[in-house]
Amino acid sequence: MKTKKNYNHYITEKNLHFFWKKNNSFKVNKNNINNYFCLVMFPYPSGVLHVGHVRNYTIGDVIARYKKNIGKNIFHPIGWDSFGLPAENAAIKNKTNPLKWTKKNIIHMKYQLKFLGISYDWNKEINTYQSNYYKWEQWMFIKLYKENLIYKKKSIVNWDPIDKTVLANEQVINGKGWRSDANVKKIKIYQWFLKITNYTKELLKNLINLKNWPNQVKIMQHNWIGKSKNILIPFKINKTLKSFLNLNIDNFNDIFNINALLLSIDNNLSILLSKKIKLIKNFINNNKKYNYFNTNQSIIKTNLYIINPINNKKIPILISNYILLEKDYEILKIKNKSKNKLPQNKQKLNFIYSKNFKKLNYNNKNKIIKNKLKKLKIKKNLNYKIKDWGISRQRYWGTPIPIIYCKNCGIKSIQYNNLPIILPKNIKINNNNISLKNIPEFYNTICFSCNSSSYRETDTCDTFLESSWYYARYSSYNNKKSILDYRSKNWTPINQYIGGIEHAILHLLYSRFIHKIIRDFGLLNSNEPFKNLLTQGMVLLNGKKMSKSYGNIINPEILIKKYGSDTLRFFTIFSSPPEKSLEWSEDGINGGQNFIKKLKIILNDHILIGLSKNKIKHKLNYKQKNIYFIIYKTIKKINNDIEKKHTFNTAISSLMELINIIQNYKKLTINDHIIIQKKLKIIILLLSPIIPHICNLLLKKLNNLKKINENIWPKINKKYLNKNKFNIIIQINGKLKSEINIHESNSYKETKIEIFNEKKLFKYFKNKKIKKIIFLKKNIINIIIN
Repeated sequence: MKTKKNYNHYITEKNLHFFWKKNNSFKVNKNNINNYFCLVMFPYPSGVLHVGHVRNYTIGDVIARYKKNIGKNIFHPIGWDSFGLPAENAAIKNKTNPLKWTKKNIIHMKYQLKFLGISYDWNKEINTYQSNYYKWEQWMFIKLYKENLIYKKKSIVNWDPIDKTVLANEQVINGKGWRSDANVKKIKIYQWFLKITNYTKELLKNLINLKNWPNQVKIMQHNWIGKSKNILIPFKINKTLKSFLNLNIDNFNDIFNINALLLSIDNNLSILLSKKIKLIKNFINNNKKYNYFNTNQSIIKTNLYIINPINNKKIPILISNYILLEKDYEILKIKNKSKNKLPQNKQKLNFIYSKNFKKLNYNNKNKIIKNKLKKLKIKKNLNYKIKDWGISRQRYWGTPIPIIYCKNCGIKSIQYNNLPIILPKNIKINNNNISLKNIPEFYNTICFSCNSSSYRETDTCDTFLESSWYYARYSSYNNKKSILDYRSKNWTPINQYIGGIEHAILHLLYSRFIHKIIRDFGLLNSNEPFKNLLTQGMVLLNGKKMSKSYGNIINPEILIKKYGSDTLRFFTIFSSPPEKSLEWSEDGINGGQNFIKKLKIILNDHILIGLSKNKIKHKLNYKQKNIYFIIYKTIKKINNDIEKKHTFNTAISSLMELINIIQNYKKLTINDHIIIQKKLKIIILLLSPIIPHICNLLLKKLNNLKKINENIWPKINKKYLNKNKFNIIIQINGKLKSEINIHESNSYKETKIEIFNEKKLFKYFKNKKIKKIIFLKKNIINIIIN
């Protein structure tokens, strides 16, 4: 008879959440023994979680709960990446304060995360918009400025015309803003830069040490840093001038092939010529504003040329309205080597041969070049594609930059004891924009050195700066005297980090960089921030990424009310390996619900027969030994799936197979009943990191307890797992009929039971009488029948 008692997931889950909160169940232990830091990239408080978020946070929670169950001291905190454009844009749209909008969103998302049963230590919550957090970012800015690692200069930058702010190179995706998807333009303005190039070599070199990072992420970072070797060769400008241009050449053989030199309109030589030649001046003025991906390239001739030091060929100097970002010039080359003309599409970057050397073989050319180069001042260069990180943002909702401009003292950093520089809360929205430039009570100030009138910097910091060190602040969350303390040294590097691969050359690269800077401050001991990295795939709806910007999100609250948190957690974990994309499916949700129902039915049926507190009294038979073997083999596989492979979906598949075996197991003796009860408990414990609410309830029933606070991970009994098995040949009346696999420890009686239970042999024994069974050898049995 099956139980008809209904399971109210809402009450069960809510009661358990209250119990966890009351008992501080997820508070980290201070003893620093067996520490394990499990961290998911902290969320942007956009207002509502969708199924994609649920998947990300559930993956982290499964790992954290598993590690806790095997005895690790788990640190699993959460916080809010709360500065940024979406809040400010929402404030402009709704004519409200971004602080109010952000606070409201955090309250809602916090409620959602708690109801999902995520095991966060909420005592360590951090929030980047709070001054007790960004004060230390300002402290870092000042320290870096004093150590000449931050500087300001006028430069060509990426300008997002929709978000009306500068973007770092890493924030431009295929020529579009990473948030607005608008075509990015290039403009020239003053910006603050952080010298990431000072750490380029180490960032590249240390990639090899990130053994537990996805190769794809390491390749992306390696390519973005872009190491290349070349030579620096001086080219004389015109025969009459005593001026030189130093050009980087990829390969000394390429010196033969230079056809023209294109200068950018921002090149110093271009600007110098514009002051003397009106035609060039007009050309530059007409082409100052151009798109990042400008396909309409225009070129103007100059009266200058450079002299090729190898063959004395005159190479014309031209000025172009389009040169790749952060470059002053390009050496013009053509793909078709048979043509010796300027290309129609001047963005093709290939070489032509000079006529003078066209007939020479490779070795002869090499000799001539090397001899020529000996007479020149040649330098070998090691170049990198990566440029310094522009961290200025022309928006309000961010960390104020702690700099003042004094007419007497010039640029001055704020004194440490005057921190934090508070972001003003009373703001005005003008022309669909919020800016610190519109708040005179903020930017008007007094110079602390000479007491003269000064003004504050009105740009704010790139929000990626806040997210580049937050992981280290969690453990030092309440330190009011320092950005980090000894606790951060104890808890870094992070043991397991989970987040999207879309941050491979944004957040993950910046975090590695800032971590090394803070290490050099003496505040951290490790070279890298994250030991293990898991990059989860996206959740798709009809093949398209689930996102608020696409308007295709599914609110998890609706699903939780209908199915329960465990069902939603089960679906997001089981439907796909974590690094692969997951296609949203209503059938998948129903499948998760059916699995949980099946588990409850099996357990309740067992309880109806009666719970046993007895121990096994008799020696186990083959069938009972085999169920032990299967159980412990499954535990071993699941340990590997979760611990090393992170293939939680295959772990669930193994448990499903195990549940089917348990369900079909025939309980003929009291031993069978006791064994199944023990194995049901193991199954529930193995499932508890994935569906913790129902597992907690079922464990209470199975143990006949009122409450369970701690789960202990099942251990493997090697006595049953390591039994050797061998094949035994079955003969009937001397003829080979079959072969079966048995345990080495099987008795004669157990072996006979296995043989007569073998389905392949049923037809030989049907209506036959067994006359004799002969063990010919250890692995051969001959059965004599009539």
